[in-house]
Amino acid sequence: MLCCDLHVHTFYSHDSLLKPEALVRACTAKGIGCVAITDHNEIDGARLVQRLAPFAVIVGEEIRTSEGEITGLFLKERIPPNLSPEETIHRIRSQGGLVYIPHPFDPAVPVRLRRSALLRLFSKVDIIEGWNSRTLFRSADL
Repeated sequence: MLCCDLHVHTFYSHDSLLKPEALVRACTAKGIGCVAITDHNEIDGARLVQRLAPFAVIVGEEIRTSEGEITGLFLKERIPPNLSPEETIHRIRSQGGLVYIPHPFDPAVPVRLRRSALLRLFSKVDIIEGWNSRTLFRSADL
């Protein structure tokens, strides 16, 4: 069995203090065999963890769009923030990446993707996060 976490931030994100070395130690100690580093509007932290880790690391980015956040997984290049959701998805796909919607139901996350955008883009999405350990409200998870 492979334990994988698809939504992890390092101190390269504005909302995390986690150092890449500490992340690698914690994952190794807990038996996590794969992580997706999805720092906000940044992939440098993911690249660093990828160099340090003895386990699989997916380079991702939680990208702010004009209608809320979309995450790209398996990225090769950073995608700039504040594009339309459609352009962001296009840029993720052009890199061979997967489109992931983080925390879509959490009312405490003001930058979550707008419901209207989620409904409009649903057929272009590969993954929708159903559980997030940092949510304030259990009702925000599926």
